[in-house]
Amino acid sequence: MNLLLPVIALAAAQVPAPAAVGPQEPPETRYRRCAEQVRSAPAMAVDAANAWLVQGGSLYARQCLGLAYVALERWDSAAAVYEQAGNEVPQAQDALRADLFVQAGNAWIAAGQPTRAILAFDRGLTAAGLIDELRGEVHLDRARALVALDDVAGARQDLDRALQLVPSDPFAWYLSAALAKREGNLSRARSDISRALEITPPGQRAFKEVFGAEWRR
Repeated sequence: MNLLLPVIALAAAQVPAPAAVGPQEPPETRYRRCAEQVRSAPAMAVDAANAWLVQGGSLYARQCLGLAYVALERWDSAAAVYEQAGNEVPQAQDALRADLFVQAGNAWIAAGQPTRAILAFDRGLTAAGLIDELRGEVHLDRARALVALDDVAGARQDLDRALQLVPSDPFAWYLSAALAKREGNLSRARSDISRALEITPPGQRAFKEVFGAEWRR
């Protein structure tokens, strides 16, 4: 099983750009307009977000630009923009800064640059206000990057930390089982895959079937 799972991009269909907005429009509103355009016409959203940056859009504009690059699967560009946005977030918005660096890290993974991904995840983990659930997910993502670097021991440390922080996440147990299989620890692999299947919600039957199919290989 390749633990480097792709980020799912937004679907794109070219449609006319939305009408121009007035200069007094609140940035939150303009961001929502830009995000809507990302869903329908991401290439146009890139142009709109860049124009907004020139006009002083700053953080909101960079967030929309990152979304547009993700929709276009321009992972390197998305990662760089999210890092720039994270650097602009004031200290008081620590959780937002962490989220932006985590998005950057996942984009770096998708771009095939796991070393840069780890640096971004480490920046995210420095956020003082990061709740345990989000911290666990960052360790999970960090483990994925370490697997891509063939650092099995490092990935195990991050995965074990993730399991402590997000024990109800079946995906974390599934990745742990796959890593244990790679480590040659079949007893742990069986235990972890059983736990993953046990806590997978009934409504995620397809997800559960993927778990079982992968394990039978």
